[in-house]
Amino acid sequence: MILTVNIGNTHITVGGYEQDTLIFCGRLHSDPAATVEEYAIRLVNLLQLYGASPAQIEGGILGSVVPMLSGRVLAALQLLCKARILTVGPGLKSGIKLRLDNPAQLGAELLCGAVAALADYAQVVAVGVNCTAPGFIPELIAAASIEAGEHLIAPARALLEATGLECESAVGVGDPAHTLVDIIETAGCDLVLIGARGQGAISSALLGSVSQELAHASPVPVTIVKHPEVLEVQDDLEGAADAAV
Repeated sequence: MILTVNIGNTHITVGGYEQDTLIFCGRLHSDPAATVEEYAIRLVNLLQLYGASPAQIEGGILGSVVPMLSGRVLAALQLLCKARILTVGPGLKSGIKLRLDNPAQLGAELLCGAVAALADYAQVVAVGVNCTAPGFIPELIAAASIEAGEHLIAPARALLEATGLECESAVGVGDPAHTLVDIIETAGCDLVLIGARGQGAISSALLGSVSQELAHASPVPVTIVKHPEVLEVQDDLEGAADAAV
């Protein structure tokens, strides 16, 4: 089992993974007064609550936005198991280059989210962050988002260039649909081709919220390519409608 620990200002989220499957997820209170031993006891109790034990831990990774708790929780984990526990921070190779004067200012959860997006998607990923929260630096978040976007779009550019097609790319930060409209107008596009995974509400189940909003806001024609999963949902709905009739 791989143990993941995210230390936040109010809660510590603990997850256990077997391969790529999340087998449990629980939370502890972020307590600045707790000792290493107290955190160790709380972690053991949490594991037992979900039918797991420290002996199952084969490795782990810890991210934190509360430096004063990082050392104590890491020490508690090291009391529980002999497995290697990685800490998200300067020196950890994530596969993403951070063009920041001080990379340590970037929150661990943002970096982990970008790495996860890079692993799961071969497309540009838009990440929304509450930039008004205390401690967030909008310029750093924007720079990290653009860096992640450029990294994610690189394979698509390489594929097009390998076929001899000329292409230009652009990465934006902001609301996805409105940002895409800005790019369309700036680049002078004649047509938009966008994929849809259909992960929005029921009303947008066959299109997807971003593609649906773009279809209404775009100044040029929009062609929406449905993901296979969306097509399956459409077939199921049509079958259910026929049965009802």
